[in-house]
Amino acid sequence: MEYQLNLGAWNSVFVVPSILVDQHIKLAGAVQLKVILWVLRHAGESFSTDTIAQALSMHEADVKDCVQYWKNEMGNEKFLSYFVAPSLMWMRGYDNLISKGSWIADQDGAA
Repeated sequence: MEYQLNLGAWNSVFVVPSILVDQHIKLAGAVQLKVILWVLRHAGESFSTDTIAQALSMHEADVKDCVQYWKNEMGNEKFLSYFVAPSLMWMRGYDNLISKGSWIADQDGAA
């Protein structure tokens, strides 16, 4: 016999680090918040700045500006400590996003 727990809308939730709200809700603009929420929602998936731009009806250059905003605000190490699993399995993907504008994950989440 198979069982399934149906939590309704709670079946599709994602985590937003408290630090994002506590320290950045007043500083970040709506566009920067949209981009980081989209990225958090799609963690574990392959995407590029173009993918984000299309999903949010934005220009890719604006998405790249948002990525740069988060990099400048938090720095690579702080960003990784807040948004990346402790194993750092996403580090190469993040580095690729910053340097090349795309996040291409393999089965381990690395670029």
